[in-house]
Amino acid sequence: MTKRKRARPSPQKQPYELAAEAMTAAGQEPKGHHLMPGFYLERWAVNDRIRVTDMVNDRRTFELSPSKAARVNDFYRSEDHEAGDQSPVVYEAWLSEIEGKAAGVIAQILEDGINSMSAQQHSDLCHFLGMQITRTHAARIGRRSVATHGLAHHGALYIEGGTYCPATPKPFQNATKELLGNIIDTATYRERIKKRTAFQLHVKEKPDAKGRVVLRCPALGPSPTVTCPLRELLKSVKDKVRPAVDGENLPDFAEKICSQHSVSFDTANNRRNAQSFEYGTKEWNEFHTHARNSIESLNSQIKSNGPEDIESASRRRVRGFGAAQIIVSILLTNFNLRKIAAFISDKIKEEARKQVNGQPVVPPIRRRDREFHNPYTDTYPAGVMRPDKVKHVASDETGGPPLRT
Repeated sequence: MTKRKRARPSPQKQPYELAAEAMTAAGQEPKGHHLMPGFYLERWAVNDRIRVTDMVNDRRTFELSPSKAARVNDFYRSEDHEAGDQSPVVYEAWLSEIEGKAAGVIAQILEDGINSMSAQQHSDLCHFLGMQITRTHAARIGRRSVATHGLAHHGALYIEGGTYCPATPKPFQNATKELLGNIIDTATYRERIKKRTAFQLHVKEKPDAKGRVVLRCPALGPSPTVTCPLRELLKSVKDKVRPAVDGENLPDFAEKICSQHSVSFDTANNRRNAQSFEYGTKEWNEFHTHARNSIESLNSQIKSNGPEDIESASRRRVRGFGAAQIIVSILLTNFNLRKIAAFISDKIKEEARKQVNGQPVVPPIRRRDREFHNPYTDTYPAGVMRPDKVKHVASDETGGPPLRT
């Protein structure tokens, strides 16, 4: 006789979940979501007004009521609520529950002092403070960037060792993934990588002693590589075709890299993935192909049937990993000394051949090349000293040789 498995009881819904479902059923879902709790803003109000400074755009200052300050429409609305049975405003309802508990605790602290809190009230206050760091645009951008590429700083993206504009097109961001997934071919990949370099942040100042480098948006400066709706090109910039940032790719909130002229980055944040050459480019591939071939050649030499032959167990007939490591270290040291001795020997032989056969003949420089002065650029050939008094000759003002008479 087989035992029938008992059906698992459905988990009991929390009060905030029931409250969210009730708001959805009644068509009363809150649209304006506060980044800062309303009860907290009210304590800073004077005559029901608080002073707000726009730190993103033009730093202008204005006054608002606490109910309208630090508010964004549908900021906490769940975008994937249709996949489950939860209300799309369940997160907003959960925050309201946390804020309600914290409001009572803070009011009690102001009236009776901090020592009047119970253990549960202390827990509710810590829960509220911990949730505050997740309620900002910057926190949301950081979570998205970690899920896609590397940790973002000041709104920028770390992609394959480079620091890029947050509005870099998705096909450029995911070029390597699509190549490895056989979605695109190598030619398409190279083209995307080449176009992606235009969205890389520009270096304004070299790294200082503390490893901080100043970068700026690729749409700024005297040589912008892209155009952006958030930026205005300098009047001195040459009028030419540049890649344009799509408005749909712009972040919901303009971080420092999109609002300031330049931003200081700590090179330690991207040191692990930094590349000397732009990843995936022709230069990167040529350099690493040569480096890979060099190290593989070295591995082949020390493992082959030569003086070292570290691949053969007969070269380290000892017991234990520690003793074998010592023998291998001695063999590698011997290999390095042989390479250095061979390099010095080749150099000595080359110098000996020069002494026997003489130095290679250097062709003489013609007089007109030695003495030619370009009146247009006012320059002389390499190695020619400028005379104290320059004899100006007739010229057709094209920079060419003097006119023949």
